[in-house]
Amino acid sequence: MVVCQPLPRLVAETAGLYFIHKPPGLAFHSTDDETGLLPRLRELGSLHEPLLPCHRLDRVTSGLMAVAKSREAASAMALLLRERRVHKYYVALAAGKPKKKQGRVIGDMARSRRGQW
Repeated sequence: MVVCQPLPRLVAETAGLYFIHKPPGLAFHSTDDETGLLPRLRELGSLHEPLLPCHRLDRVTSGLMAVAKSREAASAMALLLRERRVHKYYVALAAGKPKKKQGRVIGDMARSRRGQW
């Protein structure tokens, strides 16, 4: 059986970075059964520079990812992230109506009993 995996999509590009939409269900790292994000981008053939990840997203998470075109760009982005000069925002989607009208999730996520997020 052939399983169709979601495809990443180029959203924007600067001199040193690609901004890629990673869909949910696509692993960042390759496994024995699945090609990860960066090899998948190379397979698509539109990105020719070295692809250096600036951060990662879990398989179940979709979102915009910064991928550097050079070691210099990756180092510059790492510095921005480390110094918290780049802000990352997350939006959670719920299957039902929350009990309260508003609130904040504070703290780190914990793994479930089966090791998934």
